[in-house]
Amino acid sequence: MADISSIAAALSGLKTAIDIAKALKESDSLLEKAELKYKLAEMITSLADAKIAMVESQELIQNKDKEIEKLKEIFKISGKLERYAYVYYSTDDAGKKIGDPFCSYCYESKQDLIHVVQDPSKRRNFVCPACKTETDWHTLS
Repeated sequence: MADISSIAAALSGLKTAIDIAKALKESDSLLEKAELKYKLAEMITSLADAKIAMVESQELIQNKDKEIEKLKEIFKISGKLERYAYVYYSTDDAGKKIGDPFCSYCYESKQDLIHVVQDPSKRRNFVCPACKTETDWHTLS
């Protein structure tokens, strides 16, 4: 799998090739035949398309790297999570609940650790800000 530095180097090379081709195209003294100019225009278009594809690949790799880091963090934490009623809590080494609860729906369906918060309109309920799942506060105590 290509790394970020090799993609950046490829982009730099493509940019240089495009600049050279543009310079050759503009130089009437060196190139007088219409066919040669047409082929150079095709080359510029092809190089530009390749550059766009490389940029998209670079963005995809960066997004994948972020997702990998997120999954590593979740994997590290998941061993210390325990389901309690309709939420998950982080636990210490003794198994005691610590911190605020996480939404069970978001964790189980998307592996997202989203803290539930008190619903301002229903003080007796907690709600997930991401998926809007509601939990009665009695189940959290």
